[in-house]
Amino acid sequence: MVGIKLMSGIKPWILMMLVCLIPAGVFAETPQGLFDQANQAYYKNQLKTAEEIYRKLIGEGIVNGDLYYNLGNIKYRQGEYGSAILNFEKALRLQPRDADARANLKFTEKKRIDNLGETFFMSFLKIFFFWHSWFTLGEMIVIFAVFSGCLWLLTGLNLLFPRDFFRWGTAVFLVIGGWYSSRK
Repeated sequence: MVGIKLMSGIKPWILMMLVCLIPAGVFAETPQGLFDQANQAYYKNQLKTAEEIYRKLIGEGIVNGDLYYNLGNIKYRQGEYGSAILNFEKALRLQPRDADARANLKFTEKKRIDNLGETFFMSFLKIFFFWHSWFTLGEMIVIFAVFSGCLWLLTGLNLLFPRDFFRWGTAVFLVIGGWYSSRK
């Protein structure tokens, strides 16, 4: 009951004044508060301020697809198409199924001055390795773990029960695993 006695001596209006005098910036220094503050600056067309806050969040180690998407939009509005493309690609790396980031990336790539078009090799890679841009890093790790587990299971079954099916299955999983491990 000590707390009640101490509080009973403080006038309620003094307590209200103390609460009102707490600077609003104290609440805005959380990452979500800074992100909201940057979004407000963006909507007020204060692009430099918004960019500085987004860069501050990135400097603090915040990694978020929405952060890079918004930074890409700022760079596009500033006419820096290369930086916009880079940030949209980073956003898609973190959120590969974000339709807005994908649409903005395609639109920005068309605006680029040095747009040389897509080569046959790039078209080939996009068609046959489509899953690279569809899955997040976490999802690819799970897929790799499943493939690896299947490889070891087929290898063990091939040792216990030599059959062509197990041999071919093991070979297929070895090729897929070798390709996957040789990527960046």
